Amino acid sequence: MADKKNKDKNENKLNQQPEELDREEQTAAGEDNVQEEKSGKKPREKKKFNSKKLKHGAMATAFTCVFIAVVVLVNVVATMIFDRYPITFDLTENKMYSVSEDSEKYVKKINTDVYVTILATEEEFRNIQYGSDYTRQAAELLTRYSQYNPKIHVKYVDYLSNPEVLNDYTDTQTLEQFDMIFETRPTDSEGNEFKRLSIVKPMDLVNISEEMEQSINSYYQNKETFIEYMGGSYMAFLQCAYYGVLESSNVESAFTSALMTVADDDPVKVTFLVADRKEAELDHFKSLLEANAYVVDEINISTQDIPEDTNIIVVPAPKVDYTSDEITKIDKFLDNDGRLDKHMLYISSVEQAETPNLDEFLEEYGLQVQRRVIGELDAQYYYAGNQYNTVQYIVGESYLDNFEKDNATIYAPFSRVVKTLFDEDGMKRTEAYLSSSPNASAVSIDDSQDVEQSGALYSMAFGSKVRFADEQDEDQENHYSHIIAFGTEQFFADEYLSAPQFRNSDLIISLFNGIVNKNPGVIITPKTVGAVTFDINEKQANILKYAYVFIIPAAILVLGLVIYIRRKNK
Repeated sequence: MADKKNKDKNENKLNQQPEELDREEQTAAGEDNVQEEKSGKKPREKKKFNSKKLKHGAMATAFTCVFIAVVVLVNVVATMIFDRYPITFDLTENKMYSVSEDSEKYVKKINTDVYVTILATEEEFRNIQYGSDYTRQAAELLTRYSQYNPKIHVKYVDYLSNPEVLNDYTDTQTLEQFDMIFETRPTDSEGNEFKRLSIVKPMDLVNISEEMEQSINSYYQNKETFIEYMGGSYMAFLQCAYYGVLESSNVESAFTSALMTVADDDPVKVTFLVADRKEAELDHFKSLLEANAYVVDEINISTQDIPEDTNIIVVPAPKVDYTSDEITKIDKFLDNDGRLDKHMLYISSVEQAETPNLDEFLEEYGLQVQRRVIGELDAQYYYAGNQYNTVQYIVGESYLDNFEKDNATIYAPFSRVVKTLFDEDGMKRTEAYLSSSPNASAVSIDDSQDVEQSGALYSMAFGSKVRFADEQDEDQENHYSHIIAFGTEQFFADEYLSAPQFRNSDLIISLFNGIVNKNPGVIITPKTVGAVTFDINEKQANILKYAYVFIIPAAILVLGLVIYIRRKNK
């Protein structure tokens, strides 16, 4: 009965109008409030269940969880990708930790395994006591090389704790702590494996200041003696870094050169001929050749024969004439038993005395280096108010397939006139390469009052002998021996070969590559390293400032407003 009464009561309540229900609820609420007042308790407000608020809160929580999960996932994936591929950003002002485009292309084309062993732990190598800017750059570049090409294998060995690592090398006395060993293991014609090594030492990673070089030459005669006196390349590196005489980085050049040396199956050898005749110092030129995988050697032409494996000889502006015996050695070298394919770079100077023996030999190849210096009358073709500081332009055509000669600035100050005696003469031919403007004059070295208005004058030219291909030549190509005659040693001066505004380096390497049929090398300019290992320029600083101060906050604000408005309207 009680259940039936309750049921009837509920049905009656359902049949009531909304106003009647509200009055009943208010009456009941009033009675409850009276009871609570009598008991001294504060009336409680009844909380209404808000399903919309709960729904938005759940969505916000879910969105936050998904966002955090996505960020974590992206971070994990990005870390894996960055470890495997060189996706990094170099914000240093001079791109110290970046690899040049030419080096990157070359590294990616290496098709033989190259093993790089650093005789130190990675921690010690990266954080060397002094000069860590350079060793850290070296470590980063090696990492990038291995990322560009999986055939490049890099490992660090604690040399002090594991001296037995040197047992694998025959020339162990030249190895020391922090040396970097580049090696390949090719096989000879009989299938026997052998090693090809190139050692990069700490001092090879840097270029020292000109003042320091002058001091070394004054007190130690040469850099090798200085390094030996300091107790090795590592100690010399520390000393130079401590006293702040390291001027720029040579890391990329040294590493790329080492890679090319060990990975090139047929390296080209360049031998410099000296004979105590006050020849020109061409240290930067030698370094440039080595950086492009040329093997550089030096002999005394007076007492030694030219090595048979030499491809190019360099006569570096001797101040005294060669003897007839020395000329005979050069002649036999270029003839190569009738096979040719040997070449010579002859560099002259305004400081040379008369050289009748050398002059007569050059004339056989159709070249004459006159005792006159090129002077320009047009100011746009010379520098610093000196008409002999001439700018030359390229008129040659041969062996310049990989050189953009249009608008190329070639600096050839104080150049003697190089004259071509004929275009062709039997199996010989000549080709002019570098020319002055049409308004140049030829001034006598011996008498500055003796001036000839000669028009366009050449500071560099080729003289060649040719042997045409016959049935015995498998390649069916003609064979040449060349003499490249330069009118000035200033073309090869350190400051001009390394100056980015001049194309001297590009030109000489392109010519060398062309005459020996060598694949194009890599020309790398030194990178200056300051005391700060991480630096950005003003443009990059502004980009970061606007991005973090304005763009990112504005984006977050807009996103917040959009979410707020959408929630409010739902």
